[in-house]
Amino acid sequence: MFKINKAIIFPLSLIILLSISFCYWEEQKAIKILNQDLPEGVRVEREIIGNCKIVNEINDYAFEAPSACRDIEEIRYLTERESKGYKFSSVNIKGDTEEDSVIAVVKFESRPDIDLSTQAELFFEAFELEGNFIESQVGDTSTVISKDNYGLMGIDASFFQNGDYTYLITCGSEDFIREIIINGTW
Repeated sequence: MFKINKAIIFPLSLIILLSISFCYWEEQKAIKILNQDLPEGVRVEREIIGNCKIVNEINDYAFEAPSACRDIEEIRYLTERESKGYKFSSVNIKGDTEEDSVIAVVKFESRPDIDLSTQAELFFEAFELEGNFIESQVGDTSTVISKDNYGLMGIDASFFQNGDYTYLITCGSEDFIREIIINGTW
């Protein structure tokens, strides 16, 4: 039967603990670099084990980066601005996967007098974009998804509402968008 020498257990445990601590420290260092150019209230967080979480206290939402996009290479926050009749702000993320890794989350004021599908179409018209709109359900959230978008280089765009705001998430992967909506706090 296999017998472990007790003199080896402590040094081996210490080496494992130091290795884990070093990896955690390196990850936190990378997160600090990502956060250095972001305004106060917008940040990337990472737990010891888990995906990156994007927290936007300025616009009152948070979401986990998609699981396939474990590491974030770059994040930018675009402050509220007005264009073509819309006031909006956005968080733009570039992940470490080769495909579908650029994600934008745009928040703008909803128009209470019109439905979500019409709002999505009007938003696209205002910015001279074209797409095919489909109503869909993502978890408990009603969405309007646009595929084959002209002007967005074919990436998917998904609109949904929460309270007085409409959110637009763009990404090359519909699965990533679903994951963001389901795991987000809106």
